[in-house]
Amino acid sequence: MLTTGGGWQDQVGGLVGGFKLASSAPELPLKVVTEKLVMSKEVLEKFNRHFVVIYTGRTRLARNILQEVVRRWYGQLELIVSTAGKLVEYSKACSKALVEGDIEQVGQIMHMYWQAKKIMAHGSEPSVVAHFLAYLSPYIYGGTMAGAGGGGFMYVMMKEPDTGKEIVERIIRDTEEATGFEVYDASLDPTGLCVQVVD
Repeated sequence: MLTTGGGWQDQVGGLVGGFKLASSAPELPLKVVTEKLVMSKEVLEKFNRHFVVIYTGRTRLARNILQEVVRRWYGQLELIVSTAGKLVEYSKACSKALVEGDIEQVGQIMHMYWQAKKIMAHGSEPSVVAHFLAYLSPYIYGGTMAGAGGGGFMYVMMKEPDTGKEIVERIIRDTEEATGFEVYDASLDPTGLCVQVVD
């Protein structure tokens, strides 16, 4: 209805709380299988202390990005097919690292995942975003743009807990090309979408 050309992953992400691994078989009607990751309270707290969300102010229409991905996929280019396989592998590896509370590994996989997504869709990373991630690199285990990058949000895993917002805000102030960047306090939502009916 909105003609954005997106898939189902954002809906699953919002509806189902916590970390999850969702998949679907290549068949119609589409059936999405969602596996919630079981994590201790300590691991969740550790994740939240290292996690930072940054708005870059650089947005693009997701439909345009995804149209290129679909065109390249239908071409069955070897690089695209193998990269799609890597994205699946990275998702499973990240799930394991999350459950184990290995924040460094989570950050490294986030970085690898973003490199793979850039192969799938050329131009999905504005140059200012690439430069900003380079400035952040001494302080983070890794980072990625959210989704296809069209919404302009990125998230990173900081090496040191509870320091992310302060460090990122300083780099934004010191980086002329980071005009419009903002950093947000963020944490994992364990509940998901809740609807309350009020008479």
